[in-house]
Amino acid sequence: MSVIQTALISAGVAAFVTLLIEYFAKPALEARKERILANHRRRREALDRIDDALFVIGRLETYGGPEELDPLSRHIELAEEARTLLVNVTRDIDVPNKQMETLLNYAASRCYGACLLLSSQLALASPPPEFWKELSRSSDQLGDVSEYLRSGRWKRRGLARELQTRWPVDEVEPPPPVAPPTT
Repeated sequence: MSVIQTALISAGVAAFVTLLIEYFAKPALEARKERILANHRRRREALDRIDDALFVIGRLETYGGPEELDPLSRHIELAEEARTLLVNVTRDIDVPNKQMETLLNYAASRCYGACLLLSSQLALASPPPEFWKELSRSSDQLGDVSEYLRSGRWKRRGLARELQTRWPVDEVEPPPPVAPPTT
């Protein structure tokens, strides 16, 4: 067999294999790529909603007392905005660590519940200081989990250990947030 025949055979086999891959494997690979990109996009949007909600909760906490609740309608608007940002946020995030998933679900539901209570009952009475402490604690937990989820894979293990010592999972099931008194 000559060198030219060998070159032609190898070129033909390469073209045949390329066409086979193009025909059979590429559609599945493209669909997988689109699915992965959609998951990353959904996760990024959910993390952005968490960060926006934490910003709004921080603004709520700065009002934090009966004498500072002058713009009551604005306070209720902020609580409602934070609540709507947290709706279904945990559904859109796949958490690789089960303990971090528990902490995320807990902190997000606590912040959601606190904002719901705040927006619905703020007109009746000013929340007690315990309410603000619990809201602050829950938002700190949510911020820590958001930081964990935004960090690179190489950093997650150390950050997970640090967060598990700061927020032990057995501490994650305390009673519901302190409700503002109704009058």
